[in-house]
Amino acid sequence: STYRLLSLVLVEGARVQPHYIADTSRRSTLLELRTMHHIRQAVAALSPEGAARIAPTRIVSVHDIAPAPEITARRNRLTRRAYLGGQYDWLARFAAQFDIPALELCIHVDDKAHAFISEHVEQVEGEYWQLRKELVDTDLSLFRYFRFPVLHLTKLEMDRLARQHGFHEIMQKTWFCHSPWRGRPCGICNPCVYTAEEGMAHRLRPLARLSYTLLPVLSVVREARRFVRRVVKR
Repeated sequence: STYRLLSLVLVEGARVQPHYIADTSRRSTLLELRTMHHIRQAVAALSPEGAARIAPTRIVSVHDIAPAPEITARRNRLTRRAYLGGQYDWLARFAAQFDIPALELCIHVDDKAHAFISEHVEQVEGEYWQLRKELVDTDLSLFRYFRFPVLHLTKLEMDRLARQHGFHEIMQKTWFCHSPWRGRPCGICNPCVYTAEEGMAHRLRPLARLSYTLLPVLSVVREARRFVRRVVKR
């Protein structure tokens, strides 16, 4: 979470060790790396002291994360209840493999995963939430490796706090799209849809906003094509 990183280094004066898991099969990877570089530059321009508190990013390929069948099975069982992104499988495997202490995962109120954990965590020292200890042997132990510092915030609340603390302009540099078109957000991938649903549709360019608006129609067209293919195969 860019919001959390900026809040730590610019407001709280804390040092941060960023981690980035690179998925080379995703079209957005190079754009994400470039965005991180631009954000570092923007932080340095605003506060050289704050920029110095950000350690070099540790980058690990998603393909270098070791299998952990038990963790994957837990995520698969959880997703039978409701949608839970595949990233929570490899994030948990990453945390377990590299034994990273105090790893923060910035699930917020608008996230799909919030419904899984919001009633199963406890607040620690008023700073962050963690999975309750009695749940470490359940499927929810998928989340045992993390601290959740922004579990109580929505995207709009983060936007307001960023304005309040003077780093709102930097937040406008963040990248979220998984399927960029000509270097711009597409408006129809899951992160773009979530961004719009969370009240941040202004982050989409006009054409992407139009694509998002037409998404229900596009979904019907796709389903119709699938139906025709099934009929033809018969």
